[in-house]
Amino acid sequence: MTDNHAQRISFARSQLESGLTPATVALRLQVRFSIGRSTAYDVVKDAGNTIHASDDGPSSEELAKPLNTEDLVSQLNYDVQRCLAAGDYTNATKLIAAMDKVKRWRGQDGPDGPAWA
Repeated sequence: MTDNHAQRISFARSQLESGLTPATVALRLQVRFSIGRSTAYDVVKDAGNTIHASDDGPSSEELAKPLNTEDLVSQLNYDVQRCLAAGDYTNATKLIAAMDKVKRWRGQDGPDGPAWA
């Protein structure tokens, strides 16, 4: 396994263990490592296999923690900025939509979602 592949798996594993969906992790891999969609999903699959094969995966208490929407919005905002800096407007738009959804989950700015400043 190359160092680059190991970095990708480590990144994907941490994201999966934090509760993100495979689709979200794959998108983040694409943006962070400038890889294609199928490669990103292969990395997510490999990372999932390492989680299931190890005994040091997240505990049931970690999985039961409530979602911290503030942290998630901050991470999504960071990812949006990275996409915009790279000129990847398609993924930036998807991430902005995800931020809208998270903000609606926490009820920010009323039932219709957030008001963008």
